[in-house]
Amino acid sequence: MSWAIRSTWVTAKLLPIVIVVRCGSRSVSRESSEAHMRIGAVIVVIWLVIGALAAYQRGYFSGDEQVNCAEIGTVLVTIVVGPLNYVGANPQIECTVPQPSQ
Repeated sequence: MSWAIRSTWVTAKLLPIVIVVRCGSRSVSRESSEAHMRIGAVIVVIWLVIGALAAYQRGYFSGDEQVNCAEIGTVLVTIVVGPLNYVGANPQIECTVPQPSQ
């Protein structure tokens, strides 16, 4: 019985996961694919929790009464970037809202 190893990328090609697939078989078993989906979901949740922790440590949830699109964008991007915040990523968003004509 021969086996082939196929490499798959998850979460924007940041976390390599190796899937072992039997040669001649066109699909992975249903249980195996469900397990991979659960593992992927857990990884995404942990990634976002780490990003939320980084945003909290930077004081982005301080409760300012005046919030603009730049602050919201910076918080969301910080959360999505996740653990990369701890290796030097510091996303900042700038946005301008067009003023109505007079």
